[in-house]
Amino acid sequence: MAFSKTNFSPIGSNAKRGVAPQHFSYKTTDSLATMDTSGYFNDVSTMVEVGDVIHVEVVDSVATTTAITDTAQLVVASNASSVVDTYDAFSNKIYLTVTMADVSTASSVWVTAPVGCKFSKLYSVINGAIATADAAITTEIGGTAVTGGALTITQSGSAAGDVDSATPTAANTLTAGQALEIITDGASTNTIIATYTVELTPINDVD
Repeated sequence: MAFSKTNFSPIGSNAKRGVAPQHFSYKTTDSLATMDTSGYFNDVSTMVEVGDVIHVEVVDSVATTTAITDTAQLVVASNASSVVDTYDAFSNKIYLTVTMADVSTASSVWVTAPVGCKFSKLYSVINGAIATADAAITTEIGGTAVTGGALTITQSGSAAGDVDSATPTAANTLTAGQALEIITDGASTNTIIATYTVELTPINDVD
């Protein structure tokens, strides 16, 4: 199911919040992975601010709950241009998503780290088949290539829903507000959308 504002409620007297973070509750049958993506909470972008906390219950049925399958505290990491990004405070990971309009055209997209962190994982998914050649995806921070931050989208047998991933190992530290660049070499053909999910690990949680 998509986000339902009916299942979203403020906790306490948020009208008198002052500078303290607001707290909200939300019940859904959607998975944490579905909720913890850019834009899921856009319908309440005018209600939430950076630092606010959304207490989530994943249930078998919203109308008649008989089982709770997961819980989380999602913290609002950014709310720019009415696009809400959150991260799961329980997992101490931040997940951001960004879409590339055409992976077959040499270009870049960027995401911005909301806190000091390590860029710890990159996933890609395409919405159709590419052709002619593989698409080489690389990442950079401040113009420096991230070690282990590259992946290849293979054209042979490619299809909508294909997922690839990379695990950065060095040159992967971001300061708060710093941008991570995701680059395609554009070697493939066919106009295909690629969506990237970036996993960030806050510096205080890096072993």
